[in-house]
Amino acid sequence: MNRATKKQPFHRLSRNPGPHAAPHFHGKEELLFSVAYTYDIIYEDWQKQNLDSSLHSVEKLKIFNVFVMRSVEDSPYRSFYPTLYGLQVMTSGMRHILNPDRKYYQIMRSLVKDGLESGEITSPHSYTTLANMICGFQIGLTYNWCLQQQRYSLLEYAQTIMDPFFESLIS
Repeated sequence: MNRATKKQPFHRLSRNPGPHAAPHFHGKEELLFSVAYTYDIIYEDWQKQNLDSSLHSVEKLKIFNVFVMRSVEDSPYRSFYPTLYGLQVMTSGMRHILNPDRKYYQIMRSLVKDGLESGEITSPHSYTTLANMICGFQIGLTYNWCLQQQRYSLLEYAQTIMDPFFESLIS
């Protein structure tokens, strides 16, 4: 993980100035929700790696899936996940993990859109719908992992489930 997740305590991450600053929070629950925004920093760093443009779009999706699931599983904040996911289900306010403006969603939409436009991915769904489906799978897998008390490798489980889905998208 990068500088944001390794070098800064949780309470400071929510007060970082700049483009990735979490919104102003009015309670402990909303502060906990800011964890989602810390991941956007590492996702943006991942995107800047200049992924090999010769890779098939499905391979790029698989690589991003591995990065996302590994980041969640290896996170120093993993002990917060059960509470975070439980509160997100119960909240009537902003559900930060579902905020479509987050970098996570932007990257996923971009990968899917590029695959559809290049003809490497086939789907009856729009790029936005397909990207939201993939994100929903990842969130659901993470939620299940929390319900199972994180007793197995989230990364391995996600690859077992997601890779056949990604393969089904190949034109």
